[in-house]
Amino acid sequence: MVTLYSPKSHRLTFLRSHAERTDPRLIEAWPRDTRFARRCFATIDRAYIGARYSPEYVITGEELAWLVERVKILLSIAATISAEHLQPEGKPGSWTYDNIVAAETAIEILSQARGMVSARLRTIKDDDPAQARILRAKRRELVTLLRSIRPDDPDVAKAVAATWGPRIKDDARFWREL
Repeated sequence: MVTLYSPKSHRLTFLRSHAERTDPRLIEAWPRDTRFARRCFATIDRAYIGARYSPEYVITGEELAWLVERVKILLSIAATISAEHLQPEGKPGSWTYDNIVAAETAIEILSQARGMVSARLRTIKDDDPAQARILRAKRRELVTLLRSIRPDDPDVAKAVAATWGPRIKDDARFWREL
């Protein structure tokens, strides 16, 4: 993540140690203070191969629930670390986890809209050149809007999601409002 080193390993114990050396805040995600915590981590470490290839692999509901909670904590910590690392200098606190998620959601929505326009453009480009020109212009507008979305300006991302999200779910509405 921060070091640009990506170990070629599927061993979570190794990857956990490497990540925790990079940022000690990650230690909180996988505690080692109880036997249960150590057993659960060992279970998930074995899961990569064992769950796919061994009929003897077993995980209890209690272990799975604990692991799901730990993964949520890991995601939260990783998002905080990533936001701090990616945050532009001079803009404290603007690259929060919620702002990054809002920007990613808006980008995905606009990408879907652009894909819908591109698909229609492919079907009409030879038969209706005038409409094809209009669609190309609309696609350029979508790309420009897509490029304007940044995690440090969540209002734009939220506005895009509120406007374009419902449109891409309803094909008739999409083409009517485009």
